[in-house]
Amino acid sequence: MAVILAILKGIGVLILILIGLVLFVAALVLFVPIVYRLSGQNRFGAVYEFRVSWLAGAVAVQKNMDSDQIWFRIFGFPIRCLYQKEEQRKQRTGTQKNEYLAELERQKGQAHAPVEHTKQTKQTQEIKQEKTKKREKKKENKKREKKSFSFDRVFSIIKLLQKPDSKQIIRRVLSECRWLLKYLAPKKIRGSIVLGTGDPGSTGLLLGLMSLFPVLYTKDVRVRPDFEEKVLLAEGMIRGWIQTFPLLLLAVRIYRDKEILGLWNQLKQTMKEAA
Repeated sequence: MAVILAILKGIGVLILILIGLVLFVAALVLFVPIVYRLSGQNRFGAVYEFRVSWLAGAVAVQKNMDSDQIWFRIFGFPIRCLYQKEEQRKQRTGTQKNEYLAELERQKGQAHAPVEHTKQTKQTQEIKQEKTKKREKKKENKKREKKSFSFDRVFSIIKLLQKPDSKQIIRRVLSECRWLLKYLAPKKIRGSIVLGTGDPGSTGLLLGLMSLFPVLYTKDVRVRPDFEEKVLLAEGMIRGWIQTFPLLLLAVRIYRDKEILGLWNQLKQTMKEAA
């Protein structure tokens, strides 16, 4: 009996440890923010770098200013290249193709070389056929989308959205969207711009249009006009962070709002009826 109680006690301790680990990971995901940073400059050519990190940089996706590759890193060590320029890919595939051709040349004297070459040609033909089939499917889908468009559907949606109840719901959704944009906006912006079009009138007009954006009113952003030469020199940095918990609350708030879901179901119903 004592052995059974000891086993049950050990199982209970293990279950509590697993529950604690799950709660700890959930708390990390919900409350530890994701920090993003983007900086760039346009002096001798437009270049940029960015970094999206979590857990104080333990998990990060970043691109350096002097490189075109995007790396996924864990504790600073590169794990996988997520993006690579097309030129580098072509160079890599070109080297692989040259190696393959050299291997075929080396195996010319062997009896099974022609068989392998025919297999390779069959494989390339199959790949080409699959690509052509995918292109034809995409074209057919585009044609169906064009045919499915109708003005009756658009008018029915406009009539639905012009109702007083629908307008109130739309205002509520727009307020939620404004809150979301405000929350996702960067917390720190720094930059400097030297701008000139070569003509004082057009330079002044362009500066007037730029002054409509409230980002340029921050103290860390400086705009200096050049009324004599045609020039564009810029450098800047934005930084911010995002928590998962407020986004989850927003999703739950929208999901539990019966009026928003009702309007969405009405939109889908009207689209089906018009189709």
